[in-house]
Amino acid sequence: MVRPMIRPMITSMVNPDVDAPLVWRGVGQGMSLSIQGFSGASSDSRVTRTRHSSNTRFKSVRAVLQTKYVTGNPQTDQDLPYDYDFQVAFEQGYTNAVTGIPERKLFKFGGNDSVEYRVSNAPTDGYIISDPLVLDNYVEGSELFGLWTTVNSIGGAWDTLPYQRNGSNFIQRYVGADAGADLIASNAAKSATSITSTSTSQSGVSNYFSPIMLLIETDSTSPFIAIIGDSIGYGVGEGTPGSSTNGDALGDSFSSSGAIERPLYSELGFDGFNMCVGGMSNKEMANAGDWPMRRALLALANPTHVINMNVHNDTSIGNFVLGRQKSQAYFVYDVIGSGGNTYFCNTPGVSGTVDNLTGTGDGVVDGTCVWTFIAANNSASAHTITNMTATNDIIKGILPNAPIFAMLGTPDASSTDGWLTVVNQTAANRWGDATSKRGITNTIISGLPSYLNVDYAIDPNIALESSPNTSLWVADGVDVVTSDGTHPNSTGYSKLINILDGINW
Repeated sequence: MVRPMIRPMITSMVNPDVDAPLVWRGVGQGMSLSIQGFSGASSDSRVTRTRHSSNTRFKSVRAVLQTKYVTGNPQTDQDLPYDYDFQVAFEQGYTNAVTGIPERKLFKFGGNDSVEYRVSNAPTDGYIISDPLVLDNYVEGSELFGLWTTVNSIGGAWDTLPYQRNGSNFIQRYVGADAGADLIASNAAKSATSITSTSTSQSGVSNYFSPIMLLIETDSTSPFIAIIGDSIGYGVGEGTPGSSTNGDALGDSFSSSGAIERPLYSELGFDGFNMCVGGMSNKEMANAGDWPMRRALLALANPTHVINMNVHNDTSIGNFVLGRQKSQAYFVYDVIGSGGNTYFCNTPGVSGTVDNLTGTGDGVVDGTCVWTFIAANNSASAHTITNMTATNDIIKGILPNAPIFAMLGTPDASSTDGWLTVVNQTAANRWGDATSKRGITNTIISGLPSYLNVDYAIDPNIALESSPNTSLWVADGVDVVTSDGTHPNSTGYSKLINILDGINW
């Protein structure tokens, strides 16, 4: 075993078949960093096989395993609570079967076939990265490949193996699991010739764990896009009734899931890394100290673009904006109301002695404080916009040259007929017309104010909303685009291709 490497230096390895300069970029198609729980199916050793693809050809690759997970209230990055050993193998030329599977290549960790994670020596940045694995041949764009990931629980702690998603074999995608004694010692990830198939039901029955990202060495100038968001981006609601053959619990036929990953990777042919976590919001990311793993992974992935799709959970929070006080100390991102306007603090200090602020723009001087004007009479959305600003400022600090795209808030409504019609829907609290919290927030984001650090606003509601500023889901009496009123289902996710197509990335 070898201890995890902390903050590894990623240096370019020139592939002999490529003359152009190469860079390492993150690919996470069909992968996830969202740990959903800990369960080993009465086992302390388990190997899972997951199927993936890249739209960009590569020959040199590194596997990235997470050692933190997102938990708590508010949600923060915390060390995995149990000790593990990991082993990962790469299956090139994916065998579309559960038997007769050829041997794979193991990823090495400091020259070793496996790597250990110990709570007492957890990596600060929350990940373990493998040595570069140079494949015999290129993995071509859209070519399927498999990852075999073994997790051993150390110390006799049964039923504590982490899992990121539920999986099934729907749409000819094989995700299997074997439980046994010390599958790392037997090199099952490398040498097992078969794997137990999970159910073919669309509902999904098996938990699985895999790397959260691969680093591939590439000279591609195509976009590599990191997605930061909530359960809508993670893919909640993907495989529920109404999705038909559009997808299952693992996403579409390419294993892509969620509101942005599906159209971007499966349809438009871009690569990237899905960092979405259920329950996440800009409010929970506005403090940089709360997400060290995700910040480190964002830098490691080295994306060309970032999409911030955290809006929904920020909108659902009820916020009260306090009135400005004279001669009061304020800090960066504090939000106040004054003179019928709302502002957030961009330069800390002590407020002045005037009764009310009246200025607009991002340089409203007040004593030694400087405020940014958000909007008139806009207390409903002030915290949402301020928290997005704070999160985007952190992202810009990590990736100063990467444009940030923001996705507007999607509909949210209850229904008495399963969302088959519009007339039987009722908008959720804080959703509604243009004057609702969601409506005001979307209007501000669409205006691309300079303080927000957003280069482009993505409007999914062109495809998902019944009509502008209603917060009700589009419906035709036949197909439904949501199965719970909050998350798009696979039918809804598939409609977003037309929104993202044509954007000048």
